[in-house]
Amino acid sequence: MEEIRFEILQLKDEFRERRFRGLRELSQKGFTVNAEQYRQVYSGVCPPDVLPDDIFARFNLDRPEDFHGWSLSVGDVILLHQNDGSHAYFVDSFGIEEIPGFAGRHILETLPAQETQEPPRTMLITVRRAARDEQNFAYTQDDATLAASGAIGHLRVDMGQGGEEFYADWTDHAASGLPEGFNAYLDALISTLRTNPAFDKMLESREALSRYCYGHRVGKIPDEDNSYAFRVDGGEYSVLLRLTPNRGEHNVYAYCYSREALDRTLAEMQDARAQAYAPVYLHSAAYAREAGELEAWRASHKENVACREAIDGAIAKYFDGAHLDSRAASEVLDAYGAERVSWVLANSVITKEYDGRFSRGNRAWAQAENIAIDWTKLGYVHNDEFASRSHPAVLDGYSTYSFISFVLLPRGDAILQTQWLQFSIAATALACFLLTQIACRWASPRRYFYLLQLHAVYQHILWVGLVAAVAGDLVRVVDRKVVRVCNRYSEAFIGDCGEDFIVVRLHIILIRFGVQPVDQRAVLHAGRPQHRNGIRGVIRLDVCDQRIRVE
Repeated sequence: MEEIRFEILQLKDEFRERRFRGLRELSQKGFTVNAEQYRQVYSGVCPPDVLPDDIFARFNLDRPEDFHGWSLSVGDVILLHQNDGSHAYFVDSFGIEEIPGFAGRHILETLPAQETQEPPRTMLITVRRAARDEQNFAYTQDDATLAASGAIGHLRVDMGQGGEEFYADWTDHAASGLPEGFNAYLDALISTLRTNPAFDKMLESREALSRYCYGHRVGKIPDEDNSYAFRVDGGEYSVLLRLTPNRGEHNVYAYCYSREALDRTLAEMQDARAQAYAPVYLHSAAYAREAGELEAWRASHKENVACREAIDGAIAKYFDGAHLDSRAASEVLDAYGAERVSWVLANSVITKEYDGRFSRGNRAWAQAENIAIDWTKLGYVHNDEFASRSHPAVLDGYSTYSFISFVLLPRGDAILQTQWLQFSIAATALACFLLTQIACRWASPRRYFYLLQLHAVYQHILWVGLVAAVAGDLVRVVDRKVVRVCNRYSEAFIGDCGEDFIVVRLHIILIRFGVQPVDQRAVLHAGRPQHRNGIRGVIRLDVCDQRIRVE
């Protein structure tokens, strides 16, 4: 299925007073919604049948790590570039509304072309960090790979000793020469990256290049001292930028490809790597001996041990005592595949089931993997040989991150599907949920409480899957049912936690009818919200509050 591109646009700093204001309120104040007021904070691809609500939920429930904007809320714009054209959707107080005639923010007016065939007058340009496989294409590949990936050539730029120059030279990679219209495209692209504030004028000077790279550290190329890779898509072409803001070196390499051929090559590489992984043997050595499959068990067990060593090595390399870099998971998953990594992590949790530092969700997921306990005649188990030696608290966060980010989500599973609800329950690792646009009806039928942001950043969460279930139900119910749903789930939540007072502080913003934000708290006890100050059906959480407090 061919994918389409989407963008997340958020208001520029100079229009900050318009944040969190719906279309109705903006209209009452005489404001209009224009593309010039917005900046792009993210771009990516999605299935063609995706809905704006799906993107909204993804960027609030499980934001990509390279997304650096604030959580989506009222006033933001989702731009979908579909086959029938581009469609802009405004996140409003009442839902998500399409904005007819909204011009895309990154519209590039191309320069007059000198070729026989004139290129398009407008073109959408998106910039994002290069994925791990894409980073390789920011370097010169062998001839076969260059031909298969649709390589056109690469531009090399030196910004001189002062950092303000732009000395460029071009190297061809396509045997058939440059495509018609490509010169105008490349000139316009480089000019845009040098002069357009939408892209921070990243190629204007070495200082601007340095600011851009250090501000987008997610693009850093592993094992490189100071090089960053980004992918630029525009029209039928893709450009892999390799940026090195060092004096005395070439600062920019821009490798140009046919977008369709490059994507096809990347997909083939991923398929080939998946087929190259050794199969995981799911039974014990005793079973293998009886079934005549002992060699298969030995080969799989050897890979399990190697995978365990790779996990421990990655954690030691990428954990700085407070933060675990995502590359700790991605590098191991690239090397051994999601199936084996999941098997080894589940085994690591099972062999340490006595350790309370593993979350309940990870324990449930590990037990569901049905790891065979492999006893030997000497009284020990082979499972200990491929159980991780890393600190349980760090390993728990590593397991959660690996399962959610590299197993469930790439498979296309929705966060609120059964597998997520049952197994992906975060523990000591950071978990963040944002519920928006949940309408709660107050005592007066003419007044609505619009819950814009419901941030919950927890140091430790029991049954976060249940919290996710609450989110799934709340976004599907209307007005008067909300309170009843809250009560039902809070009863299950509190019942599991015991008779403790669970104080959850919520941040409430009242949108319609000029109702001002209130500072209320609700104490959940024994499954029934006990509301203060006469407010019903509303619980408060401060955005800055990063913990659940048990009083």
